[in-house]
Amino acid sequence: MLNMEKPANEIWETVDSHIVRWLEERQALISSYCDLSGVKAYSKSSSPSYRKLQAFCEQLVDYVSKGHFEIYQELQLEAQAFSLDQSQLQHIYHKIEITTEIALEFNDKYDAEPEHLVQVISSLTRDLSKLGEAVALRFELEDQLIDLSHKQNTKKVA
Repeated sequence: MLNMEKPANEIWETVDSHIVRWLEERQALISSYCDLSGVKAYSKSSSPSYRKLQAFCEQLVDYVSKGHFEIYQELQLEAQAFSLDQSQLQHIYHKIEITTEIALEFNDKYDAEPEHLVQVISSLTRDLSKLGEAVALRFELEDQLIDLSHKQNTKKVA
């Protein structure tokens, strides 16, 4: 967690390094999603490996959690340190929460024992599509957060 007693430029540098790592994790999540969604339609006879699906679910939850419990809070603290209006940030956070619910629903359904997966695997293609749309929207919203709360402070710390 950030130390608000630090000067604003040090807060910015800390947040910047966290964002860079988080965006690298985003790229890995996108890659895993593409790999998982590469098969046109899943059925009991043509499903992804259990491990691949479990690894994706773990990656998805880790990414979503890091956003909510680290990055968004740090962006908010940075906005406070630079005396930025936070009303737009709050509006974006609310929209992101909707995508979080979709991601968690996907995880709850597919981060399960193999016996359960056999029962739900036929809906994986549809659920991946829904998740993909939600995650794409989430990435756009997160980019807006970064632009509003972080990138505009770049000149202030230079």
